[in-house]
Amino acid sequence: IDFSGSKLQGKVPRSLAHCTELEILDLSNNLIDDTFPLWLGDLTYLQVLILRSNNFYGAIGSSKIKFELPNLQIIDLSHNGFTGDLPSKYFQNWNAMKFFDVNKMKYMNTIIEVRRNNDSWGDGYWYTMNITNKGVNTEYQEILNVFTVIDLSSNKFEGLIPEFIGVSILIYVSV
Repeated sequence: IDFSGSKLQGKVPRSLAHCTELEILDLSNNLIDDTFPLWLGDLTYLQVLILRSNNFYGAIGSSKIKFELPNLQIIDLSHNGFTGDLPSKYFQNWNAMKFFDVNKMKYMNTIIEVRRNNDSWGDGYWYTMNITNKGVNTEYQEILNVFTVIDLSSNKFEGLIPEFIGVSILIYVSV
């Protein structure tokens, strides 16, 4: 679901938790004023999570909440007000960022199928996204399923970057 630049305000709608097969959630460039929605961890099919440029605040994480997201490949939390230690315990669970089979490389997409009476019609939709790195915005018209990004820049995180991140995951962290 792409809500980028839709002028959404307030909290992230909890009703999104019912979208159990959601693969992409882009809430970037809005006016959302909320803490990190840990209930998104229930969306096990989620591959792309973009919360860039909102008014999110506070620490990410809780020792009581599982936030596995086993299919997550891209997460962009940049340009918000997140604080505290980096949520490294969550990074360790994002296995889709660490392991991939080059022989199964393909573009991320979905098939939209419409059925009416005895007729059906389907079409493919390729996922697109924008990533800003060092002030340069790049639009990706197609995203390979081996593409991984964690962008936590322009927040107020503290502490060290865990060693295992540099070994297995591409990450952008800046102040």
